[in-house]
Amino acid sequence: ERSISKRSIRVTSAGIPRFSRSKCKARTTNSGNCSTAVADSDKSDTVVKLKEVIRENNRLYFVFEYVKGDLLGLMRDTADLFSEAAVRTIIFQILQALAYMHRNGFFHRDLKPENILCSSPDMVKIADFGLAREIRSSPPYTDYVSTRWYRAPEVLLRSTNYSSPIDVWAVGCILAELLLR
Repeated sequence: ERSISKRSIRVTSAGIPRFSRSKCKARTTNSGNCSTAVADSDKSDTVVKLKEVIRENNRLYFVFEYVKGDLLGLMRDTADLFSEAAVRTIIFQILQALAYMHRNGFFHRDLKPENILCSSPDMVKIADFGLAREIRSSPPYTDYVSTRWYRAPEVLLRSTNYSSPIDVWAVGCILAELLLR
């Protein structure tokens, strides 16, 4: 057994039967999950880092780096509007993370302030890859993804044929929320 500081990690759990290797065929890691395939790299400072995957009693535990809060909490804790410079910094980091994900063949499908971890506007990381899919995987996809406020029009209209641009739409919604809240 190892002792792990609570300040350095975040642990999430999932039942193994929920994951299908077919969803992320060639790019999955040993756990067979899109979450691990996306977060398993140290090459992006804007994607939360996967530290370890633990399999115990037919459950998977994902150990991620610890980040103090999320963008929703930061928005709630900030009484004034964010400056344009702060908004630009936040959005730039989110777009860097998306570019990294899309370049590596995945799209998130659930971008929202709760899934963007941050301790300040200067340090933002995308997290929660539970709905992530491979760009090259074949539609149809489920028409129920993401939180309603951040859904692209094609998803709202119940299309099952969509791809990475739905992530860009969600970033636009987040941008509007940061500027106008």
